[in-house]
Amino acid sequence: MLSTFPRFVDMELKSRSLVLGMIAAMKNRPLATLSGPPPKPGAPRMTYFMSFKNGMDTLSRACTEFIGPHSLRLNAAVKALEPKSSGYLVHLNDGARLEADHVMIAAPAYDAAEMIKGFDSNLAGQLNRIEWSSSATVSILFRREDVTVPLRGFGFIVPRVEGRRINAATYSSIKWSHRSPDDSVMIRVFVGGGHHEELVHDLDDPAMIKMVLEELDVVLGLKAEAKFAKVYRWFRGMPKYTVGHLDRMTVLDRTLASYPDIHLIGCSYKGIGIGDCVHQAQVASERILQG
Repeated sequence: MLSTFPRFVDMELKSRSLVLGMIAAMKNRPLATLSGPPPKPGAPRMTYFMSFKNGMDTLSRACTEFIGPHSLRLNAAVKALEPKSSGYLVHLNDGARLEADHVMIAAPAYDAAEMIKGFDSNLAGQLNRIEWSSSATVSILFRREDVTVPLRGFGFIVPRVEGRRINAATYSSIKWSHRSPDDSVMIRVFVGGGHHEELVHDLDDPAMIKMVLEELDVVLGLKAEAKFAKVYRWFRGMPKYTVGHLDRMTVLDRTLASYPDIHLIGCSYKGIGIGDCVHQAQVASERILQG
């Protein structure tokens, strides 16, 4: 829990239980605002469900615009790092080489291991011991008039004991007002990720969609015909924080102390959420600036 949802641990410590902690958080949450002073009284309060109206691409585009095109090299995979007397040579897959005083690696741990193994096999081995799972989501659009069962809340989670082939579903059109037209209902279903992960690899898109519709019929009694469906797959896209992860991170930090110019960030290590990854980047950036 401390690795995956550290905020929940903090809530439990401060409020004696998660339920009391959530109630306190709801009472004390700030008013919704992206910048500047809080809105006037009566304005809507902050929700725990927040995203960009035009998708996650908004974040990457904003970062690109802020950094500037002359400081970016796109579609240039890093093949290996080579230590120098001061800094590193960054070898790219197209044969080019870059000189760097510091290297911040935001790639998955298994890719970081490939970059590092040439000069420290022990560190690469530690990175490769982090396990990963593959998952898929299926976004399905229904005609609103065809959805005759009540959709309560923002979705549901399926306990493993139920023996179903899906893990959870989000009612995207309820959770996010801009995700579908007014005359439609969108449901996003989650598959794999450590439970029936073989389905992510074995089922093609039509078979995956068919399976998900069958599961929605069993779980919800939803028999509507899909107006549109799209499958998204992430192979080795989610790290598994298995028991002992914090201990492994302690050992990793100890090893990294020998390489003060290498900074590992991202979901592989100390939090899988976007906020966790941003925080890691901020900490690493401050460390670089402080020299």
